[in-house]
Amino acid sequence: MSASDLVPVLGHARVLSEGLGDARRRVVAWEGDEAAGVAVFEPLFGPHAEAVIAIRPGDSDALLPYLLDELLERVQDAGLVAVRFVFESREQRHIAERLVAVHSHCALRRDWLDIRLEPAPGRTAARAAA
Repeated sequence: MSASDLVPVLGHARVLSEGLGDARRRVVAWEGDEAAGVAVFEPLFGPHAEAVIAIRPGDSDALLPYLLDELLERVQDAGLVAVRFVFESREQRHIAERLVAVHSHCALRRDWLDIRLEPAPGRTAARAAA
């Protein structure tokens, strides 16, 4: 993903603009031949374990939890443990509220959701061995 694919939101956070980005960092939900939703994460601050997630939904709000769950798995596989889900629209806030109700590692802010992930087990073992 190049800088031209991103637009600044809330200071240092960067959110997907029009490009679909690196395939390892994105999830696309399809309805037939149409892309019904796109989620992307972008690592922040170089090698540090923090990322920002943006979800640009299509017509189907029902896809938001799926997109977020799939993307969190990819974030965790990449070794990132601190995630900020920046709302693309106010309609996404109910998704964040549902996550906070279920997961104690989520903190809801005004325009974003902070999520703490456990490090992926394989990466933790590799770091301990190094």
